[in-house]
Amino acid sequence: MMSSRRDFLKSTAVAGAGLGLAGLSPFAYARKPGIQENDVLPPDILPVIIVSGSDYEMGLQYGQQAAAHIFLNTEASWASALQRFSHDEIRNALKANQHFIQEHTPENIEIMKGMAAGATTAGYDVSYEDALMMNCVLPDPTTSQYPSGADQSELPPRKSCSVCSAWGSATKDGRLIGLDTVDGAGEAFRAVIIVAFPDEGHNYMCGAVAGEIGEHFYMNNTGLFIGNSGGGRSPRAIDSNYGLCWANALPHIVRFANDAVEARDMMLSWPINFPENFHFVDQQGESFVVEKTAAIQAARTSGDFGEEDFLFSTNTYLHKDMRVTKFGDFVKQHGGFDAYSSPRNLMLWDMLHNYHGQVDVEFMKMMLRFPGNPPPFPPADGWDAKICRPTNGWVSVVVPHDGDEGVAHVCTGPAGRVIHSSIASDG
Repeated sequence: MMSSRRDFLKSTAVAGAGLGLAGLSPFAYARKPGIQENDVLPPDILPVIIVSGSDYEMGLQYGQQAAAHIFLNTEASWASALQRFSHDEIRNALKANQHFIQEHTPENIEIMKGMAAGATTAGYDVSYEDALMMNCVLPDPTTSQYPSGADQSELPPRKSCSVCSAWGSATKDGRLIGLDTVDGAGEAFRAVIIVAFPDEGHNYMCGAVAGEIGEHFYMNNTGLFIGNSGGGRSPRAIDSNYGLCWANALPHIVRFANDAVEARDMMLSWPINFPENFHFVDQQGESFVVEKTAAIQAARTSGDFGEEDFLFSTNTYLHKDMRVTKFGDFVKQHGGFDAYSSPRNLMLWDMLHNYHGQVDVEFMKMMLRFPGNPPPFPPADGWDAKICRPTNGWVSVVVPHDGDEGVAHVCTGPAGRVIHSSIASDG
């Protein structure tokens, strides 16, 4: 087992490095909370967190290594939630989230308990409830159906992302290559890269905001690639509800799914709480995007929209069954429903279709560096923003492998620099 762990660490060779550089950065020096707590700045290169063992042990190691940033992220999460809900409403929502986690991904309960304990032993006041907050979405209680019995349980002491993948005839050497961006509203992320060797399940790597069990990208040592992007706004209240958050669903899938078919089937079987796109591709070329809200879901695959050995997903839906969740009509042939994020869908289609067979890691990096024209109006993360924009939190190009030779190239922030008129949020 130790040999396989050492081999899998080869995949960290460029994790945490800029897309044009290789190397690792030591984690920012952690101070105990106090008058200087805000001096712990977001890392300019995402640190690599290495964990192994049982679920609790992995959480413990995660908490110890990323304590300062977990603490500050949980403080920010509580501050944001308390602007919208009362403390009692938040606790009830956390109980509802815990209900779905216990039912579908119970190992994550132990990870969060360990995370809280690890951060606490490192000198930061982080509780299980804080860790749970970092791995939940809080829906509107006035329009959401509360799960039966969740209020009896006890609590122990919007995304704008882009994903694509190419393989087989679309890439120079036939290997699977994935591209994934984590986008925000202009803020700097306190984030990490996690390399995990669990006692049960597959070894895996993922990006995460410190305190999350996982955000995205993901890849494991069966060669499975997972990307994730929000599904955008819906005119229907029923498309958001209590359910399983991506930060609990995807870490379970990357650990226990052997291929894209198993990953798709797991996701289709679960209730989620927010409109999302889940992107799954494996070494056999099986590929799916599960387009899903709390009320409706559909799955598409490479070829459904003319793709040949490639797939793309951003912040809208393409499957006809998902039309009811969008305000606008389908944009051109490949833009998806509604104008928001359609420029990114069209760009991904154009690049992967028109340069079919020429795609490699450097080609994917070029796509991440190319910003297009700055929007003539704020905000920088608005509907017309391209893949490369000032609001990129981190971006990744990954080459999964059925074994221990997977490689991840990760850049903190946008990989290409361009001056925009504003980085204000559109929400």
